[in-house]
Amino acid sequence: MAFTSTAVQDRRRFSRVEVPPRLAVDLLQSDHRLTVDAVNISEAGLCLRLEERLEVRSLVNLQLTPPRSGAVRNVRAIRCEGRVAWVIQRLDLRDEAPYLFDVGIEFADPPAFLRRLMIGRGSRPVSRLPAAHTVPLASAVIRGREYVPRLERSTGLRPGWHLIISVDGVPCLSERCVSERAAKAAWEAFRRRQARRPIVASS
Repeated sequence: MAFTSTAVQDRRRFSRVEVPPRLAVDLLQSDHRLTVDAVNISEAGLCLRLEERLEVRSLVNLQLTPPRSGAVRNVRAIRCEGRVAWVIQRLDLRDEAPYLFDVGIEFADPPAFLRRLMIGRGSRPVSRLPAAHTVPLASAVIRGREYVPRLERSTGLRPGWHLIISVDGVPCLSERCVSERAAKAAWEAFRRRQARRPIVASS
């Protein structure tokens, strides 16, 4: 079963690509720097993976250090602001603390060098947004935590079925399926896995 962290990919104005080699991305807090992995990037934003849940719509400070070669030779590290657009808890990657989160961040003022850096890497504006409608699914409470599934059928750029599961209000799984039946089966399989997980005693 394939998992993906692109719960809002169809709503982006720009397609995202892998982070170019040697492009360093740091997330700066008021008193410390967070360790992050940059998953993908576009001219308008990027996706980071980290061990801390950020609040949606909160402002963050980023530091981007371009590769010192080619068209951006000798460019220094650039600081910019961004806004957290979405957060997904990646239970498919790590189901115990410290948890992993994929965080989508939109640039408040995209650095000018990014456009030059993205040329030839496949980033381009998306011409239109796909239409989608939601199919209701029953939620489930497992060991005191509420899991709420949402099933969307897209008829636009990426037709198919999209299953998104949230736990306690935070998206934790996003999966694309070939049919409604497959999506519902994926939800049932997820419920069974969570119910079978061993209970970890707190110290």
